[in-house]
Amino acid sequence: MIKRFIQCEDLDKKKESEKKPTPKKGKKEKRDPNKPKQGMTAFFLFMNKKRERCMAANPDFSVTEVAKVLSRQWKEMSEEMKAPYMLQQEKDKIRFAKEMESYKQQEKEKIRLTKMMDAAPQAEL
Repeated sequence: MIKRFIQCEDLDKKKESEKKPTPKKGKKEKRDPNKPKQGMTAFFLFMNKKRERCMAANPDFSVTEVAKVLSRQWKEMSEEMKAPYMLQQEKDKIRFAKEMESYKQQEKEKIRLTKMMDAAPQAEL
């Protein structure tokens, strides 16, 4: 019986030692204001277009109720009715890819110039 209690204590000690300390949350990294925004999905494009009209028709609805109504409408829509939003999504996706490529080139150039500026004072010494 005593041996059993000792084994339980050993298990408790093992469990405590196995527990890893939870890492502290660091500060969220600030987003670069020059970085292009991600393209919107077809659903969000639909929501943005229909939200004001739905809120005007139902002034007593909360924001979540409006979202529920619009999401139900989206689910009930046929593929033909969703097509304009899907097309707009593809255009937005292409826009984002182009802007992101341009942004990456600018960032590479900034890094290259920074390295040159850091190396220049050392050459003068």
